[in-house]
Amino acid sequence: MVRKNINLKFFVLCYLIVLFFPGSNFLYAQDTVKIMSWNLLNYTVSETERNNYYKTVIGSVAPDIFVCQEVADGQAAVDSFYKNVIQQILPTHAKGLFVNGTDTDNAIFFNPALFTFVSNTPIRTALRDITEFKLVKTSSGDTLRIYSVHLKASSGADNELLRAKEVDSLRKVTNLLTAGSNFFVCGDFNLYNSNEAAYQKLILDNPGDEGDFIDPIIMPISSNWNNASNAAYHTQSPRVRQFGGGSTGGMDDRFDLMLFSNAIVQTGGMYYVPNSFVAYGNDGNHYNDSINSLPNSAVSAEIANAIHYAADHLPIYAKFTFPASVTAPTAQATNLQFSSITTTSFTGNFTAASPAADGYLVLRKAGSAPASLPANGNAYTVGSALGDAVVAYSGSGTTFANTGLSSGVTYYFKIFSFNGSGSSSTYLTTNPLSGAQATNSASPALTISTGSLTFSNTEVSTSSAVQSFTVSGSNLSANIIIAPPVDFQVSTNSGSGFVSNPSTIVLTPISGAVASTTIYARFSPLTASGSRSDSILISSTGATSGNVQVSGVSISSSPSVQSSISIGNETAGSVTANYSGGNGTKRILIIRQGSAVDL
Repeated sequence: MVRKNINLKFFVLCYLIVLFFPGSNFLYAQDTVKIMSWNLLNYTVSETERNNYYKTVIGSVAPDIFVCQEVADGQAAVDSFYKNVIQQILPTHAKGLFVNGTDTDNAIFFNPALFTFVSNTPIRTALRDITEFKLVKTSSGDTLRIYSVHLKASSGADNELLRAKEVDSLRKVTNLLTAGSNFFVCGDFNLYNSNEAAYQKLILDNPGDEGDFIDPIIMPISSNWNNASNAAYHTQSPRVRQFGGGSTGGMDDRFDLMLFSNAIVQTGGMYYVPNSFVAYGNDGNHYNDSINSLPNSAVSAEIANAIHYAADHLPIYAKFTFPASVTAPTAQATNLQFSSITTTSFTGNFTAASPAADGYLVLRKAGSAPASLPANGNAYTVGSALGDAVVAYSGSGTTFANTGLSSGVTYYFKIFSFNGSGSSSTYLTTNPLSGAQATNSASPALTISTGSLTFSNTEVSTSSAVQSFTVSGSNLSANIIIAPPVDFQVSTNSGSGFVSNPSTIVLTPISGAVASTTIYARFSPLTASGSRSDSILISSTGATSGNVQVSGVSISSSPSVQSSISIGNETAGSVTANYSGGNGTKRILIIRQGSAVDL
């Protein structure tokens, strides 16, 4: 799915809920900050006249963070802007670390009472660096990454290709950020329409990463921004005549944008205030006109003139809320109990803390109590690891399910109360509610594939054709013993290794289990006893024994030596036959008249 725009109706609704129901738990107490971005038009250390215009504009907005592009003289220009502009209107603001690149650069100034500056990391491109400014919101601990860009200018296929490559460099960085990261990109994008490859690459939602950006502005005509219908969103140029460098032509291009990560448009952490994005000075009535052509219903004449003379872009800003610091609960939950206990699951329930907490984090560990503690500012996901334990539950309820457990194992629990949510989560880590519960032990069980085998008639001292069955076992504490009865034999090999009573076959379990094993059986009678019926016994300690009924017919073995015969007295109607020798127990005499007996 490609997320091209924020669902503004949803966010406006959320905002109104918070506004009109301040006592609700929908959002916690918030700190609201204002972040501003402006292309300064090649600011140099020698700048004097434009400083007053910058002061007028920036001072009227009073941003908590100010990001700028087109700083032309490196560190000296940053120091000059800080001294002659920022400190004059925002005396408590600090400047972030500056990194000098190969062309004009980006700089940042911020309120140190609200933010801690962490780093400036350049992302190299073929023309200008994209800068990653990393800060931390002091009260909530939220990390914020601001990407300041000044993409390749001018129209045409070649320039569009260069802008797309610059965005590729940015996405390689943001695609590696974890889900829930707070980041946005601002600056001078030099984009002419939403069909440009650079814009599409920015908003492309790839499966498997959270590196895409969301545009807070739904354009009336999205494909082409340079038209009167989009006049309210244009940021260049605030002038119609040439002076002091920069572009002219009046307000007709949407070059300056702020695009946000998915986390910033979700409640619970840093949050974009819906409809707070402003192209400062644009009242929507100056298409192809200068911003100081009066009247201007958005700003005063003084501010309109200052924007007009300061640069060839409008500044932009937006408001964001951060969770205020949250106090930990003062009490833990009590009375942990368990029910619905099976071999692989059970349910836990407890009594809520008093005074009440916003939620509870349940940690589980097999065999011993969890030693790990939750850390403030973190929201934990059920099933994830937290040190030596697993998160069994996190939420405002007092009942939690445990499934997929091992049988006969004791599981230990610790339950921590917490207030807040997401990055504002604050835990009470002393004296958590503790308890333990074992799953039921599974009974040893044997599985046999058939209940009977019938063999063909078999001579004494020989063996019948082989037949087979399978045996398996689970939850075993001892070997499986397979014992054949007298006159029958068993083996784990169809052609050899057969054993007779009283010998047995032994199958040894691994981790309490014996995989399905084929057992071969045959009838091997020792005496000519006729019909023979018995059972092969399969057993294991603690398991219900099983058996395979076996039957066959035992027949005498064939004689190996024939008798000799001689003819005695003959008469007209009779003959006497005499025989001797042979090892059969009985004889059969066959007589044929006129020729030899042929069997």
